[in-house]
Amino acid sequence: MQWIQQWDEAVVLWIRQYLYSPALDVIMKAVSFLGDHGMIWIGAAILLLIMEKGRKKNWAGVLAASLAVSALITNIFLKPCVARLRPYDKLCLDIMVPALQDFSFPSGHTTAAFAGAVVIWHWNPKWGKAALLFSVVMAFSRIYLSLHYPTDVIAGAVVGSFSAWLVLYIGLKTKCISK
Repeated sequence: MQWIQQWDEAVVLWIRQYLYSPALDVIMKAVSFLGDHGMIWIGAAILLLIMEKGRKKNWAGVLAASLAVSALITNIFLKPCVARLRPYDKLCLDIMVPALQDFSFPSGHTTAAFAGAVVIWHWNPKWGKAALLFSVVMAFSRIYLSLHYPTDVIAGAVVGSFSAWLVLYIGLKTKCISK
């Protein structure tokens, strides 16, 4: 387990040393901001709801349920159980955004991003590709800003994807959604 922590720390420090730039600082803060409180994904659910008006496909509900399931798994169960310090705390790093009050593992921003991207992919693969690309950039932004380790965002991607798949499976089995 110690080698994973060492690798995580080495990646965060490498990114800080070799990739930091004023232009990326602005981009990564903006991308990360869009994920605050699941803002962009809640907006996507509202947009789906508007687009589905009068139809019974319920993709907005699937997206909202996927976000809820992933948030419960991440924030109620995993973060308190693992209680991993954030990289900026552990490595005594200055950060560009306000300090966060919760734990690092897994990344909630990444969890929500992948939950949203998987649902959008099933709704419309063309838009899903864009959502998946955005999710990868979101995950990277969290490491770039020293808010998460690489394994935090990998776990977030897994939890978010699993949550979406679970909700999709239940929705299709119960015929709550249609293609």
